Amino acid sequence: MEFNNLATLFQQLWLTDTQYRIFTTIYQYWSKPASTIAKIINQERTNIYKSCEVLTKRGLLGETIKWWVKHFFVPDNTVLQRLIDQQRELLDQSAKLIPLAQAELANIGEWAGQHIPAMRFYEGQTGIEQCFNDLYNDIIQNGYIVIKMFATNTLDKQNISPYAFRDYWAKFLQKLQEKNITLESYLGNGIMMLESLLQTNKISDITDLPAGNSALNCFVFWETVYIIIYKNIPIAWRIRNEEFAQMLHFLLKLNC
Repeated sequence: MEFNNLATLFQQLWLTDTQYRIFTTIYQYWSKPASTIAKIINQERTNIYKSCEVLTKRGLLGETIKWWVKHFFVPDNTVLQRLIDQQRELLDQSAKLIPLAQAELANIGEWAGQHIPAMRFYEGQTGIEQCFNDLYNDIIQNGYIVIKMFATNTLDKQNISPYAFRDYWAKFLQKLQEKNITLESYLGNGIMMLESLLQTNKISDITDLPAGNSALNCFVFWETVYIIIYKNIPIAWRIRNEEFAQMLHFLLKLNC
């Protein structure tokens, strides 16, 4: 039997599929040793034992000795809520430490942070979803109310591409509208090649833009640039570089 919500919760708590299966098996059969659990879910006993130990340390399982053999059990039906409460408390404590930790990093020296990459790479459907999540979080955390976007919109990409922007970023666009954030769009139009540049702030002008056949998006705000290319496996980059971003700001302003 599958429990989709429970499985999702385990993933969000950074627990593995095996640990999820162990927990539900023990919950169903009450108290069992690792060897029996291993047979039920058809996995190697040593791995099951190690996973049970992890779940015990996190408070999801208890352990007892029966007939000189260690048995694992679920203490009660509130263990998941207690774990979430503990995670929330730890996150609150961590959030209070961030300003202090950043101050300590700043004191390391003038070179502090220079080796930390200013670029992040994304790949595939889930990667692009994460890219748009990061893009939205960057916008909100820095309080931007206007962002610029360049998008290719040639006729050949429209005819060949099976996807449109809305297939990838409908949620992102909805959240921008809810926050009254303006998307200043620059569309590179043409037949086979880019021939003209059209500036628009209308959402209706961009929802059906192509998202395939190597169509490209470029989002720019302050010193951050996001570039997305919709190939068979879409790819994207986030680049934080003031000079590069300012050049793109200038080029878009110059051409419209």
